[in-house]
Amino acid sequence: MKRQKLKRPPVQHRTRKVGELVEAVHQWPEFPGGGDVFMKYLDKVGKDVGEFLPKGVTKAYVQVEFIVDKDGVPVNFKILKGVKEGEELEDELIIRMEDMGTWKPALLHGKPVAKKMIQTITVEKP
Repeated sequence: MKRQKLKRPPVQHRTRKVGELVEAVHQWPEFPGGGDVFMKYLDKVGKDVGEFLPKGVTKAYVQVEFIVDKDGVPVNFKILKGVKEGEELEDELIIRMEDMGTWKPALLHGKPVAKKMIQTITVEKP
């Protein structure tokens, strides 16, 4: 008799109803510490979740969409491009991305606005 893999219950991620999303801004959202610190954070996240890659996969590029709301809180994470049979990996990745802290929000005419971000993260097995 073949054993079925038990599915774990879906993880509740941070979602929020966001008002207007603008395409063009005068200033993009800024990660705490700047772009270099953000890239180091993404490298760490990619290594931390590598153990959740499906069997036979040693490296993957996962594309994540999220919104930096006008208060700087990153919300509404969604995987745009993931890995086949990688639901657990995707959940773990979003959990870690939700912990990245409050950003400086995007600015349009000097006022904070919500801005959609898309980021590719390299995930590798340790």
